[in-house]
Amino acid sequence: MNKFISNVFQAINQYNMISENDSILIALSGGKDSVALLLFLLHYRDEHNIKLFAAHVNHMIRGTEADNDQQFCNSLCEKYNIPIFCKKINVPEIAKQQSMSLEETARNLRYEFFESICKEYNITKIATAHTASDNTETVLYNIIRGSGTQGICGIPPTRENIIRPLILCTKEQTEEYCIKNNISFCIDKTNHDDIYDRNNIRLNIIPYMKKRNPSIDNALSKLSYIARCDRQLISSLTDAFIEKNNGKMPLDETVNLFSDEKMLSCAHELLCKLSGITVSYDIFMQCKSVICSKKTGKKVKLSQEKQLIINYDFVEITDISSPLPYYEMPLPFDKITNINEKVSIHVYKGKKSINYKNINNFTIKATLNFDKICGSLIARKKINGDSYISGGITRSIKKYFSDSKISRQMREYIPVICDTEGALWVPGMNPCDRVSEKNAKNTITIVVEFENESRHCKSFTL
Repeated sequence: MNKFISNVFQAINQYNMISENDSILIALSGGKDSVALLLFLLHYRDEHNIKLFAAHVNHMIRGTEADNDQQFCNSLCEKYNIPIFCKKINVPEIAKQQSMSLEETARNLRYEFFESICKEYNITKIATAHTASDNTETVLYNIIRGSGTQGICGIPPTRENIIRPLILCTKEQTEEYCIKNNISFCIDKTNHDDIYDRNNIRLNIIPYMKKRNPSIDNALSKLSYIARCDRQLISSLTDAFIEKNNGKMPLDETVNLFSDEKMLSCAHELLCKLSGITVSYDIFMQCKSVICSKKTGKKVKLSQEKQLIINYDFVEITDISSPLPYYEMPLPFDKITNINEKVSIHVYKGKKSINYKNINNFTIKATLNFDKICGSLIARKKINGDSYISGGITRSIKKYFSDSKISRQMREYIPVICDTEGALWVPGMNPCDRVSEKNAKNTITIVVEFENESRHCKSFTL
């Protein structure tokens, strides 16, 4: 059996790429790899009852040459009676607007186009023509730019509904297959310009390596397979940590994970999964240092939007936000006052029995002696030096926050209830002695609700 065909069958069977009655959209550029893929699937179609479609994207980067490639793909699909979807996209203009590279922009737009076709026509799979040679380029590119073990995983044979039947074939094999079957293909002249990193790797570095090991593509394909298996183990161990701790990072357990050298890949995976971003090596090492210090309040900026922070007994990944501006708001009776998007306050006349809400919503209440309140009742942001006498002792609000292990983020949202004489009550503390409800004839009940902030409060009860 031809080596190209043997490798394609091996990939399809090893990774369960195609099933009976599948409909497959071929990503057709017109180059030798995608043409070889189309030709193979034509023969495969008749034996396995699958439906074939093709899609071509003209990136409007190479002018007339790109238009000729589009015409070639149209003619090829017409010859073999394969429905084709073509689209022109001004990639250079969009890349400039989005401040992204041409390669990344083109890739994102291609897959968006492919997915839209699959959705509209109920197509089950997208077949791309990535080869073992492409995988070699990718692995070497990732190594050169300093990626971790994820980088040497290379190009996955399958990803969701995307399949890569040529992933075990070399570019030499795809070209030989096209020539043997007397079918032409397009040549992208930009592939021979070594000013681009990937082209430089393909044109200069890989040929040198092939002098030492002619089977470099096969060798790196095996390396990528082993790395992907390792990554699956790392991912499963990380998922077990997340499930065990309900998506949180208890400080002691997290320190154990980050201080164990053989578990550092799991620690890195944990940060990436919980933050939703790819954490670089340098930032990861900063996180390791901060976590192992166990010092509350220490933090690391993960991105423009996210940060890691030590919050007493937990390590947390939070959004970076500016401190709330100072505010003072009057509190009318029998009306809900929204302090901001997270906090609302309701003042009732008399004593009220309020049920605590579920774990995602804290409800905190206090009953005060209405006759002892001086002037207007207001809610304001905490300021330095805030305190009041409770139980015959002057209580510092700052110390209460610290003793109760309330995060600095949550402190921004906890209002101080005051009258014209000063602070009367802070949610979580007992009220000021001056307005104690003991022996009061007239009372009011203040209810403060915190939306979805319970994870920042360790002991927030009266």
